Amino acid sequence: MTFLPRIKICGITSIQDANLAIQNGADAIGFIFVPNTPRYLSINRAQEIIKNCPPFITKVGLFLDPSEQTVWDCLDVLFLDVLQFHGNESQEFCQKFKKPFVKTIKISKESSVLSIQEACENYSEASAILLDTYHEKLAGGTGEKFNWSLFPKDKNYKNNKHFILAGGLNPENIAHAILETQPYAVDVSSGVENSPGIKSAEKIQKFCDQVRSIYK
Repeated sequence: MTFLPRIKICGITSIQDANLAIQNGADAIGFIFVPNTPRYLSINRAQEIIKNCPPFITKVGLFLDPSEQTVWDCLDVLFLDVLQFHGNESQEFCQKFKKPFVKTIKISKESSVLSIQEACENYSEASAILLDTYHEKLAGGTGEKFNWSLFPKDKNYKNNKHFILAGGLNPENIAHAILETQPYAVDVSSGVENSPGIKSAEKIQKFCDQVRSIYK
């Protein structure tokens, strides 16, 4: 890898936390539109945060098996650059909104390189594939990592696809994680929080510093 991976800070719930992420060099911030989850954000609140964002920051909306109308309701009000689908959405569904989309593939203890490859092929039109840790009860933000040896590395396997690493990342392990997996981008939420939905200025700074320090 000849470039530093992009950084996405997900689960942003306040203008303050968005500013913390941006000031520390995050390339993207994520808003979670999944009701009854700790980092859920209303459309109105997301609009306030986005209005305060400087240019050239990617705004990502995360959904989990939403209705088509739910996504359109967000897009009618919010300028989102990328949609991230974290559930069992089909590729056909993800493409309905004419936006670049990221599809999450959840990695369990039973997952294999072959099963991951097959899952990726089902989303050939995705702008990127995000690999996250499977959890029986939690949809995300588990704070648990999966077996990084399964992360796609073979160029022929990647087929020029961008792969994003998520799941259990934090300031202490991010440098090792990047060196082992060589991802296009990293996506962190709970690993830089004081409590669910409340980011830590210290952890965000240390996380971003660790990413930048890898190739100094």
